[in-house]
Amino acid sequence: MYLRTKRIKRSVGDQGHSAMPALSAAFDHPDDAARYAHERIGNRRDREYGGFILVRDDGKYVATEPINGSEFSFDPNDVFPRNDQEGYVLYPQGHNDYAIYHSHPALEAGLREWPESERATYPNSFSAGDIYAVIDDQDTCAATYLSGPDGSLIKYTLSGSAAEKRLFKRVAGPPSMPSLSTLSQVHRALQNLTLMPSDVVRLLAGAGRLEVVVPSRLWGKVGKVTGDWRPYSDKEGADTAAVRLPAVCEAVWPPKALSLSGEFAHADDAARYAHSRLNARIHSQVIGCLLLNPVTRAYRI
Repeated sequence: MYLRTKRIKRSVGDQGHSAMPALSAAFDHPDDAARYAHERIGNRRDREYGGFILVRDDGKYVATEPINGSEFSFDPNDVFPRNDQEGYVLYPQGHNDYAIYHSHPALEAGLREWPESERATYPNSFSAGDIYAVIDDQDTCAATYLSGPDGSLIKYTLSGSAAEKRLFKRVAGPPSMPSLSTLSQVHRALQNLTLMPSDVVRLLAGAGRLEVVVPSRLWGKVGKVTGDWRPYSDKEGADTAAVRLPAVCEAVWPPKALSLSGEFAHADDAARYAHSRLNARIHSQVIGCLLLNPVTRAYRI
């Protein structure tokens, strides 16, 4: 991912702007907006795609529709209309930054000398350049999401910790070109095999909050990534899941917050959205509820 250029933000009112990106429906939680963007990217893995998760003045979250990047990088500066001469960028009125999201392509990357698990980790985790870009942008965006070619969605939330500051130095290029992460200590260590992609994951997990939002065999279950993470650590459990007895529901207190979709005017539209969310999970039983707000007559799942 390319570095974001610092520009003054200006709001565009109801009249809009012809180059303003389309926005998703509103979500209560930023991870739900990121899942929407992740699903919109889907199997488009020929190049990088990306966009923004925005927070509205009312506390709701929306995603910009994914835009094309280059084969191995995404430029967040291309999402919103801008005026380079006057140094400003246009945002929809009442919206502000929460996170940048981008994807990695399903193209061969990494070194042949790496073990297979490390070669799988590399394209499905944040690169040195990604890490540099998100920490450099810490005054504007609190988090970043990565949509991996294995179907995973991971999130890193900035902490401002001493470990994060140390990592920032390690993913930076020389003083004359700090954003050139291909010349960074971390990238060079990956190239000379003194550091593995899973080591970078563990460094990032120790620097801030790294989370799995959408699971995969590589990443394991949803939740916080710990400092001792290993690729495919849940593989045994995944392989034997099909022969386990059905899960028994247990009371959880306090109850976890519901993850709800955006609002739909018609029940069928909400059901279609639920159907589209199943994707590859159709091999297992999935259950959910379609809810109706009796006041607004809006449907959500």
